[in-house]
Amino acid sequence: MTWKALNNIDPERDIQFVFGPIDSLDHSSRLLNYGSKMGLDATRKWPQEGFSRPWPDVIRMDPEVKRRVDALCQQLGL
Repeated sequence: MTWKALNNIDPERDIQFVFGPIDSLDHSSRLLNYGSKMGLDATRKWPQEGFSRPWPDVIRMDPEVKRRVDALCQQLGL
């Protein structure tokens, strides 16, 4: 799932930072109860959003190749 999110974003367009109230237990904030959050839009973009390129299909490994790779990994102790 991480792969899909990180490969389907344009950082300039799809990441947003905001400041505001946060949990008191969040020790990473600069101030008590106030800090930043990051929003990530990894959704498929529409033409109305200015995205006109075709969305690629997910590449699936051939079952026979997968079987051979799995056998090789097991043989190598990976």
